[in-house]
Amino acid sequence: MNWVSIKDKKPTVSGKYFVAGKYSAYADYWDVDESRFLKDRNGNGVKWWMEIPASPDGVDYKKKGMYQAKKAKRGKTVEFPYSFYQDLTDGVFTLPSDWEATVEHCWQMLDERTRTVFELVYKNGFTQGEVAEKMGVSRQRVHQIKADGMRRMKQYGTFQILTHGLKKVEKNRDDVSRLLDTGKLQEALKKLGIFNTEVNEVAAISFRGKRVLMEQGIKTLGQLSELDFPTIVSFPGCGMTTAKNISDALKQYVLMSSYNM
Repeated sequence: MNWVSIKDKKPTVSGKYFVAGKYSAYADYWDVDESRFLKDRNGNGVKWWMEIPASPDGVDYKKKGMYQAKKAKRGKTVEFPYSFYQDLTDGVFTLPSDWEATVEHCWQMLDERTRTVFELVYKNGFTQGEVAEKMGVSRQRVHQIKADGMRRMKQYGTFQILTHGLKKVEKNRDDVSRLLDTGKLQEALKKLGIFNTEVNEVAAISFRGKRVLMEQGIKTLGQLSELDFPTIVSFPGCGMTTAKNISDALKQYVLMSSYNM
């Protein structure tokens, strides 16, 4: 993968290329008839170009129309989705096999403005200054939108999906759901490795519920899973509402834990 001086050789076929100006590199179209690139950002004339290479995992980016052409200070070019995953995981990641569906699923949770910023930065290779100019907002606002969006992507559950892949996480979640639906709560706890997790770790259980369980010596989820609903209701100071809270919170915690691969 070599940069070629525009003076030595010009592309002969219209298409999308990595082109470099004075300060940065980006993906752009070459107009054969007019013998020029269709965009010339910031007044920087095109000095070098190279064809977009095949991605390491075999994904045909040229066919899918997904590009990231940001030239780092060390002269390295980072393509989407690697650009996004590097920011997400601080550079330590294994790209899921179903990354397209995975990223699309998680980006759908973003509001329209945040998703637009993500698209422009990670898929199209625009700088935050260029995004700000296109959206008519300040550069600081773009930085804030991007940072808030990335925090959402790093939330528990979403991060697990992005790093392990939608298919794998959904299968794990479905397996756990089937165990819960068939009354195999203890088996689900053991599958997830949370059988000995303390009840206090379940934030959704109310203060009264935790106090009731503590008074009965119920300290772990494994111990709690051995109790049926009527037994919990019969505990002093419990009642139907508190018992339902305990039961629902436990199932919710188990389902959330299914995202933790």
